[in-house]
Amino acid sequence: MEELFTDIQLIEIARRCTEFDYTNRNELHLGFHPLDIIGQDKDTGLILAKGNLDTGYEHILSRHFGRPMKFYWKREDQSELTKLDNPTIFKNILPFELVKYGSQIFKSEYLKGSNENFDIYEGFVNYGVNDTNIKSRLITYKNQQIIHTFYISQLGEYKNKNKQKKYFRGSFSSSTDYMKCINKYSCFYYNSKKEKVFEYIEVYDNYNKKSNIKIVVDGSDFEIYNSTLLEQRFAPPFELTRKDMLVNDQFEKIAIDEYEKIKSST
Repeated sequence: MEELFTDIQLIEIARRCTEFDYTNRNELHLGFHPLDIIGQDKDTGLILAKGNLDTGYEHILSRHFGRPMKFYWKREDQSELTKLDNPTIFKNILPFELVKYGSQIFKSEYLKGSNENFDIYEGFVNYGVNDTNIKSRLITYKNQQIIHTFYISQLGEYKNKNKQKKYFRGSFSSSTDYMKCINKYSCFYYNSKKEKVFEYIEVYDNYNKKSNIKIVVDGSDFEIYNSTLLEQRFAPPFELTRKDMLVNDQFEKIAIDEYEKIKSST
Protein backbone atom coordinates (compact mmCIF):
# COMPACT_ATOMS: atom_id res chain seq x y z
CA MET A 1 0.00 0.00 0.00
CA GLU A 2 1.25 3.48 -0.86
CA GLU A 3 2.41 5.70 1.97
CA LEU A 4 1.13 9.14 0.96
CA PHE A 5 1.20 12.34 2.98
CA THR A 6 -1.72 12.57 5.42
CA ASP A 7 -3.86 15.69 5.79
CA ILE A 8 -2.01 16.56 9.01
CA GLN A 9 1.35 16.12 7.30
CA LEU A 10 0.27 18.34 4.40
CA ILE A 11 -0.65 21.07 6.89
CA GLU A 12 2.74 20.71 8.57
CA ILE A 13 4.61 20.92 5.26
CA ALA A 14 2.75 24.11 4.33
CA ARG A 15 3.40 25.54 7.80
CA ARG A 16 7.14 24.97 7.52
CA CYS A 17 7.20 27.04 4.34
CA THR A 18 5.80 30.01 6.25
CA GLU A 19 8.60 29.86 8.83
CA PHE A 20 11.57 29.67 6.48
CA ASP A 21 12.31 30.84 2.94
CA TYR A 22 12.91 27.81 0.70
CA THR A 23 12.65 29.76 -2.56
CA ASN A 24 16.34 30.63 -2.98
CA ARG A 25 17.54 28.33 -5.76
CA ASN A 26 21.15 28.90 -4.79
CA GLU A 27 20.56 27.12 -1.49
CA LEU A 28 20.53 23.33 -1.33
CA HIS A 29 18.14 21.70 1.16
CA LEU A 30 18.85 17.98 1.44
CA GLY A 31 16.14 16.96 3.88
CA PHE A 32 16.43 14.14 6.41
CA HIS A 33 12.80 13.68 7.46
CA PRO A 34 9.86 12.96 5.11
CA LEU A 35 8.31 16.34 5.95
CA ASP A 36 11.49 18.33 5.33
CA ILE A 37 11.27 20.84 2.48
CA ILE A 38 13.52 20.40 -0.56
CA GLY A 39 12.42 23.60 -2.26
CA GLN A 40 9.61 26.00 -3.08
CA ASP A 41 8.96 28.11 -6.16
CA LYS A 42 8.82 31.81 -5.39
CA ASP A 43 6.22 32.71 -8.03
CA THR A 44 3.77 29.79 -7.90
CA GLY A 45 4.33 28.59 -4.33
CA LEU A 46 4.88 25.01 -5.56
CA ILE A 47 6.43 22.91 -2.77
CA LEU A 48 8.57 19.78 -2.91
CA ALA A 49 8.98 17.85 0.34
CA LYS A 50 11.37 14.94 0.87
CA GLY A 51 8.61 12.33 1.20
CA ASN A 52 9.36 8.65 0.70
CA LEU A 53 9.50 6.04 -2.07
CA ASP A 54 5.78 6.55 -2.72
CA THR A 55 5.51 10.34 -2.83
CA GLY A 56 7.51 13.55 -3.08
CA TYR A 57 11.20 14.03 -3.81
CA GLU A 58 12.31 10.52 -2.80
CA HIS A 59 9.66 8.96 -5.03
CA ILE A 60 10.66 11.03 -8.07
CA LEU A 61 14.36 10.42 -7.44
CA SER A 62 13.93 6.64 -7.17
CA ARG A 63 11.58 6.32 -10.15
CA HIS A 64 12.65 8.93 -12.70
CA PHE A 65 16.40 9.39 -12.27
CA GLY A 66 18.91 6.77 -13.45
CA ARG A 67 17.94 3.16 -12.93
CA PRO A 68 14.76 2.87 -10.81
CA MET A 69 15.60 1.45 -7.39
CA LYS A 70 12.14 0.22 -6.46
CA PHE A 71 9.87 -2.46 -7.89
CA TYR A 72 7.14 -1.11 -10.17
CA TRP A 73 4.93 -3.74 -11.74
CA LYS A 74 1.99 -3.32 -14.10
CA ARG A 75 -1.09 -5.50 -14.34
CA GLU A 76 -1.16 -7.32 -17.65
CA ASP A 77 -4.36 -8.78 -19.14
CA GLN A 78 -6.13 -8.93 -15.76
CA SER A 79 -3.48 -11.34 -14.50
CA GLU A 80 -1.00 -11.06 -11.67
CA LEU A 81 1.50 -8.19 -11.66
CA THR A 82 4.04 -9.76 -13.98
CA LYS A 83 5.17 -6.92 -16.26
CA LEU A 84 7.92 -4.63 -15.06
CA ASP A 85 7.02 -0.98 -15.58
CA ASN A 86 9.39 1.17 -17.60
CA PRO A 87 9.13 4.81 -16.45
CA THR A 88 10.55 7.82 -18.25
CA ILE A 89 13.87 9.20 -17.04
CA PHE A 90 15.07 12.80 -16.58
CA LYS A 91 18.30 13.08 -18.55
CA ASN A 92 19.65 16.60 -18.37
CA ILE A 93 18.47 18.08 -15.10
CA LEU A 94 19.51 17.76 -11.47
CA PRO A 95 17.10 16.52 -8.80
CA PHE A 96 17.10 19.83 -6.90
CA GLU A 97 15.84 21.55 -10.08
CA LEU A 98 12.50 19.69 -10.02
CA VAL A 99 10.58 22.60 -8.47
CA LYS A 100 12.03 25.01 -11.02
CA TYR A 101 10.77 22.97 -13.95
CA GLY A 102 7.57 21.67 -12.39
CA SER A 103 6.45 25.23 -11.68
CA GLN A 104 6.28 25.89 -15.45
CA ILE A 105 3.05 23.88 -15.66
CA PHE A 106 1.70 24.56 -12.17
CA LYS A 107 -0.89 26.93 -13.63
CA SER A 108 -4.65 26.74 -14.07
CA GLU A 109 -4.42 26.48 -17.87
CA TYR A 110 -2.47 23.24 -17.53
CA LEU A 111 -4.89 21.58 -15.09
CA LYS A 112 -6.18 18.48 -16.89
CA GLY A 113 -8.24 16.89 -14.16
CA SER A 114 -8.59 15.90 -10.53
CA ASN A 115 -9.46 12.83 -8.52
CA GLU A 116 -10.09 12.18 -4.86
CA ASN A 117 -6.49 12.81 -3.84
CA PHE A 118 -4.69 14.72 -6.58
CA ASP A 119 -4.76 17.53 -9.14
CA ILE A 120 -3.16 16.62 -12.46
CA TYR A 121 -1.32 19.16 -14.60
CA GLU A 122 0.21 18.47 -18.01
CA GLY A 123 1.99 20.66 -20.50
CA PHE A 124 5.23 21.34 -22.30
CA VAL A 125 8.29 22.13 -20.18
CA ASN A 126 11.52 23.77 -21.31
CA TYR A 127 14.35 21.84 -19.63
CA GLY A 128 17.14 23.66 -21.44
CA VAL A 129 18.97 23.78 -24.75
CA ASN A 130 18.69 20.06 -25.54
CA ASP A 131 15.23 19.47 -24.08
CA THR A 132 12.80 22.17 -25.15
CA ASN A 133 9.02 21.72 -25.15
CA ILE A 134 8.96 18.28 -23.55
CA LYS A 135 5.51 17.06 -22.55
CA SER A 136 5.49 16.53 -18.78
CA ARG A 137 3.02 15.79 -16.01
CA LEU A 138 2.86 17.31 -12.54
CA ILE A 139 0.64 15.75 -9.89
CA THR A 140 -0.02 17.69 -6.71
CA TYR A 141 -2.11 16.90 -3.66
CA LYS A 142 -5.67 18.09 -4.25
CA ASN A 143 -6.13 21.81 -3.61
CA GLN A 144 -2.55 21.98 -2.37
CA GLN A 145 0.74 23.37 -3.63
CA ILE A 146 2.59 20.20 -2.61
CA ILE A 147 4.05 17.86 -5.24
CA HIS A 148 3.14 14.20 -5.24
CA THR A 149 5.13 13.41 -8.39
CA PHE A 150 6.54 15.02 -11.53
CA TYR A 151 7.76 13.25 -14.65
CA ILE A 152 8.14 13.38 -18.42
CA SER A 153 4.97 12.02 -20.04
CA GLN A 154 6.43 12.20 -23.54
CA LEU A 155 7.80 8.81 -24.52
CA GLY A 156 10.46 8.06 -27.13
CA GLU A 157 14.02 8.85 -26.09
CA TYR A 158 13.01 9.63 -22.49
CA LYS A 159 11.85 6.09 -21.86
CA ASN A 160 14.09 4.10 -19.55
CA LYS A 161 16.37 1.92 -21.67
CA ASN A 162 15.64 -1.10 -19.50
CA LYS A 163 13.79 -3.24 -22.06
CA GLN A 164 13.31 -6.48 -20.17
CA LYS A 165 10.01 -6.76 -18.33
CA LYS A 166 10.22 -9.89 -16.21
CA TYR A 167 12.83 -9.16 -13.55
CA PHE A 168 13.97 -6.19 -11.53
CA ARG A 169 17.63 -5.54 -10.85
CA GLY A 170 18.49 -4.50 -7.31
CA SER A 171 21.36 -2.35 -6.07
CA PHE A 172 24.97 -3.35 -6.55
CA SER A 173 27.26 -4.34 -3.72
CA SER A 174 31.03 -4.52 -4.06
CA SER A 175 34.05 -5.95 -2.30
CA THR A 176 37.82 -5.86 -2.78
CA ASP A 177 40.45 -8.45 -1.91
CA TYR A 178 43.57 -6.28 -1.61
CA MET A 179 45.90 -9.25 -1.17
CA LYS A 180 44.77 -10.89 -4.42
CA CYS A 181 43.92 -7.65 -6.30
CA ILE A 182 40.38 -8.82 -7.03
CA ASN A 183 37.27 -6.67 -7.36
CA LYS A 184 33.86 -8.28 -7.09
CA TYR A 185 30.50 -6.68 -7.91
CA SER A 186 27.15 -8.35 -7.47
CA CYS A 187 23.42 -7.71 -7.47
CA PHE A 188 20.23 -9.71 -7.19
CA TYR A 189 17.38 -9.94 -9.68
CA TYR A 190 13.81 -10.17 -8.38
CA ASN A 191 10.49 -11.32 -9.79
CA SER A 192 7.09 -9.62 -9.45
CA LYS A 193 6.59 -11.27 -6.06
CA LYS A 194 9.77 -9.51 -4.86
CA GLU A 195 11.52 -12.87 -4.56
CA LYS A 196 15.23 -13.19 -5.37
CA VAL A 197 15.55 -15.36 -8.45
CA PHE A 198 19.28 -15.21 -9.16
CA GLU A 199 22.46 -13.33 -8.28
CA TYR A 200 24.58 -11.64 -10.95
CA ILE A 201 28.33 -11.48 -10.19
CA GLU A 202 31.24 -9.82 -12.00
CA VAL A 203 34.79 -10.64 -10.86
CA TYR A 204 37.91 -8.77 -11.98
CA ASP A 205 41.19 -10.55 -11.18
CA ASN A 206 43.76 -7.81 -11.78
CA TYR A 207 46.74 -9.96 -10.83
CA ASN A 208 45.99 -12.73 -13.34
CA LYS A 209 44.39 -10.30 -15.80
CA LYS A 210 41.13 -12.22 -16.02
CA SER A 211 37.49 -11.32 -15.70
CA ASN A 212 34.37 -13.42 -15.59
CA ILE A 213 30.64 -13.05 -15.14
CA LYS A 214 28.40 -15.65 -13.61
CA ILE A 215 24.95 -16.07 -12.17
CA VAL A 216 24.09 -18.00 -9.05
CA VAL A 217 20.84 -19.96 -9.12
CA ASP A 218 19.74 -21.96 -6.08
CA GLY A 219 23.31 -21.98 -4.77
CA SER A 220 24.93 -23.18 -8.01
CA ASP A 221 27.30 -21.10 -10.18
CA PHE A 222 26.82 -20.76 -13.94
CA GLU A 223 29.48 -18.85 -15.87
CA ILE A 224 28.07 -16.75 -18.73
CA TYR A 225 31.18 -14.82 -19.83
CA ASN A 226 34.96 -14.72 -19.38
CA SER A 227 37.75 -12.73 -20.98
CA THR A 228 41.28 -11.39 -20.62
CA LEU A 229 41.37 -8.22 -18.54
CA LEU A 230 42.84 -5.56 -20.80
CA GLU A 231 42.82 -2.75 -18.28
CA GLN A 232 43.18 -2.64 -14.53
CA ARG A 233 39.89 -2.36 -12.64
CA PHE A 234 41.34 -2.52 -9.15
CA ALA A 235 39.77 0.14 -6.96
CA PRO A 236 38.50 0.53 -3.42
CA PRO A 237 34.89 -0.68 -3.25
CA PHE A 238 33.55 2.69 -2.09
CA GLU A 239 34.55 4.16 -5.46
CA LEU A 240 32.39 1.72 -7.38
CA THR A 241 29.68 0.82 -4.89
CA ARG A 242 26.83 1.79 -7.20
CA LYS A 243 27.92 0.41 -10.56
CA ASP A 244 24.60 0.66 -12.37
CA MET A 245 26.51 0.77 -15.63
CA LEU A 246 28.20 -2.60 -15.12
CA VAL A 247 25.31 -4.70 -16.40
CA ASN A 248 24.81 -3.64 -20.00
CA ASP A 249 21.82 -4.75 -22.05
CA GLN A 250 23.76 -7.57 -23.69
CA PHE A 251 24.97 -9.18 -20.46
CA GLU A 252 21.60 -8.69 -18.82
CA LYS A 253 19.86 -10.54 -21.65
CA ILE A 254 22.43 -13.35 -21.52
CA ALA A 255 22.02 -13.67 -17.75
CA ILE A 256 18.21 -13.76 -17.92
CA ASP A 257 18.18 -16.20 -20.84
CA GLU A 258 20.57 -18.49 -18.96
CA TYR A 259 18.44 -18.30 -15.81
CA GLU A 260 15.25 -19.19 -17.70
CA LYS A 261 17.01 -22.05 -19.49
CA ILE A 262 18.20 -23.39 -16.12
CA LYS A 263 14.74 -23.13 -14.55
CA SER A 264 13.03 -24.74 -17.54
CA SER A 265 15.35 -27.75 -17.31
CA THR A 266 14.67 -28.39 -13.61
